[in-house]
Amino acid sequence: MKQPIGNALRSAAVLVALIAAFSACSGATDEGSLVPGESSSSEPGGDTPGTVIPGSGNGTSDRVPPSELPTGVSPVVINEVTSAGDDFIEFYNQSSEPVDLSGWSVLDDNPENERYFFRQGTVIAPGRFIVLVKGDDHQFGIGWEDEVNLYDASGRLVDHTAWPPGAAEVSWCRMPDGTGAFQSCSQQTFGALNTSAEPDVCGDGVATGFEVCDGPDLGGLDCEDFGFREGELGCDEDCMGFDTSECGAPVAPDCEGDFCVVINEVTSAEEDSVEFLNIGEVEVDLSGWSYIDDNPEGNEPYVFPDGTILPAGAYLVRDKDNHHTFGLGGSDEVNLYNAAGVLIDATGWDRGEAVVSWCRIPNGVGPFRTCSQQTFGAPNVP
Repeated sequence: MKQPIGNALRSAAVLVALIAAFSACSGATDEGSLVPGESSSSEPGGDTPGTVIPGSGNGTSDRVPPSELPTGVSPVVINEVTSAGDDFIEFYNQSSEPVDLSGWSVLDDNPENERYFFRQGTVIAPGRFIVLVKGDDHQFGIGWEDEVNLYDASGRLVDHTAWPPGAAEVSWCRMPDGTGAFQSCSQQTFGALNTSAEPDVCGDGVATGFEVCDGPDLGGLDCEDFGFREGELGCDEDCMGFDTSECGAPVAPDCEGDFCVVINEVTSAEEDSVEFLNIGEVEVDLSGWSYIDDNPEGNEPYVFPDGTILPAGAYLVRDKDNHHTFGLGGSDEVNLYNAAGVLIDATGWDRGEAVVSWCRIPNGVGPFRTCSQQTFGAPNVP
């Protein structure tokens, strides 16, 4: 039985630490988030970064198609982006002169969204960075497959980048900084020089870069981490997933009736998905069941429609907008109730712990922890 892990976050702890550290530096203000100790102002020691201008519109006029975008024209370029956590966007002044960003703006791939406008007096020094943070600065989110566009004060598109699905899950960055092409990078380096992924050599016995395992290097995991009692865990030939075919019998769940339905995985990124799993041996009728986040007074719970049946051993995934209307925050919780209003299961997490995946290990029966990859609709992996 093969348990694939994807090609992105091998260690969610690294991402969580980076996001937490940078968020602490940015602060909850309406200003652009600068590298600590850097000044964007034209006055010595000043600090007047950008802010959103309400009602500014999407400014779609004068938009140059990316295919016609001149190269090497803009002294300030998009330098790094992430679609995880706080959706950071980094800009870099590759020139030898300060650049006044007053009136410059940023937008994603949706012209209906509100642009982010840099405040009057925002100046970026040569060779320096400015980092924007969703919520504190831009209000639009950075998606799994998306783009970022940079416009000058006249509304002319001066830089653009777009990425395929999942490529910005960790970092979508230029190599080298400022002038290089964009690629998926192995770590976030917002406010500092970018770092590319190290070459992966599958079969050398050492898991590096995007490899999740390599031969005997299993990252300290064993069959018990995947919900089995015993056996020998293996690594797939492509080094991108674990092989549990030699593991023994799975851990038997201990549940009864409605309490066999558990919250199994949650993410606070992208679609704010919530996964439910029936670990019992009989199907459960979820008609009239509901779930809600940590704000039952201000948010509307999602109620499962009549006829929703969860078979034994089956997964059910619900997403924001398609199902629930509330969002899942950096620090939040999910509570599951049956049709009689009885709390059946609940889980909560601290800031950053669900940026990638907050899931049960072993799958279905274990306690919650930060996991390395989203596996909605399939068994969890550490």
